[in-house]
Amino acid sequence: MSNNKDWDIAIKRGVEHNIPRVFKVLREHPYLEDLARKVREGKLEVLSNLDHYIDMTIKAVEKIGGKAYFAENAEQAREIVGKIVGSKKRIVLGKSMVAYEVGLRKYLQSLDNEVWETDLG
Repeated sequence: MSNNKDWDIAIKRGVEHNIPRVFKVLREHPYLEDLARKVREGKLEVLSNLDHYIDMTIKAVEKIGGKAYFAENAEQAREIVGKIVGSKKRIVLGKSMVAYEVGLRKYLQSLDNEVWETDLG
């Protein structure tokens, strides 16, 4: 459990409230379990051959004229983007969990950029 008791209670109630609904949906749509199994298998396939899929993705991006970059960690990701963007720019970011998780907004602001986020494309 986290240090936030109210949050823990809310999550517990939400899960308990939704479990019967999930089981009802699964009973009404049994094909969903098969789809979930296939998705799990696909995920495991990619994870067990990650280098192959990364290489495949990079080649596909380059084939259509794009540039692909690989970062081992959040710090490398920020540095790569920082070198591309530079400083004193106005930047509009599409909402992205990856950008959030690596701290991209704050990093770009630390390079004296004006950073905006949008839900639009």
